[in-house]
Amino acid sequence: MGLLTRWRKDPSAGIAHEVHQAIALLTKHTAESAEAALRKALDESRTALGKQHRLTAAAWAGHGVALYYCGRYAESEATLRKLAADRAHLPGDEWALHALVAAPLAMSAQGGHAQALEEMDEILPYIVRIRGSEHSLTLKARCERAAILCDLLRYEEAEREARELIALADRGKDPRSRPVSLSARDALATALSGQSRHTEGETVAREGLLRRRPRTPSDIRCAAALRLTLVGTLNGQGRHAEALTELMALPLPLPFAETGAPELARAQAYLGLDRRAEAAHEARTALASITRVLGPAHRRAQEAHDLLDTLTSP
Repeated sequence: MGLLTRWRKDPSAGIAHEVHQAIALLTKHTAESAEAALRKALDESRTALGKQHRLTAAAWAGHGVALYYCGRYAESEATLRKLAADRAHLPGDEWALHALVAAPLAMSAQGGHAQALEEMDEILPYIVRIRGSEHSLTLKARCERAAILCDLLRYEEAEREARELIALADRGKDPRSRPVSLSARDALATALSGQSRHTEGETVAREGLLRRRPRTPSDIRCAAALRLTLVGTLNGQGRHAEALTELMALPLPLPFAETGAPELARAQAYLGLDRRAEAAHEARTALASITRVLGPAHRRAQEAHDLLDTLTSP
């Protein structure tokens, strides 16, 4: 017996239950199961309640996020943009705002860093007007912007943005600021290391990892990225054996957004230890997975090519 049959008298109650259960799968770090469940809930909600209903929008937004966590970035971006467009006539709509913030992130994950930054710069003033400068969604958008600045090697700007975000997130009482606090520290550590201030970057990364124990999937994802940044600061200081040890402490499974990053970090450590054959193997593995999941335009793909050039040059 299907969901709509079971809840004939009040279909929205049954669909709400289905949507909430599907989103719960996403919070339990089971993105593939959540994607299938949210797709099913979305289809049923559209049929029973219409595409403009809030439950349809909730399932739609959740499905876009699930696609992102599955590494299906192009589908995620298209899904989120369609949601934002379909609800553009509702000023300040919660789900449209979430889609507007998440879509550039999916674009950046495919290598479109410059376009993603341009779009985020257009969206942010609108988010601030609607939600305020210290709302968790505003902070999340700014945090993604700082990460994109790092992808574009604009480290000084990223450092300023990350420091402001850390101050705002740490004084906020909203529990949704927890991943923002971790992500902002990751952006700051990355920005410092990008300016060859590796010791400062290490301090920031370690502080973030010790600050609070990750409790949610978002925390775990952010902590994984932060530990990878810590590894980068250690490689930058020539502490390659320590970098390899930290890589072994990474939580699994890693977010798809980190595809290729552990292999690249391991390759750099092996190169520093003059274990060139192992370094070349890791770099080739990284390049293959980055190209397959993130696309050849992603910044990390160029890092892999550069590393392989270093390893094959006489």
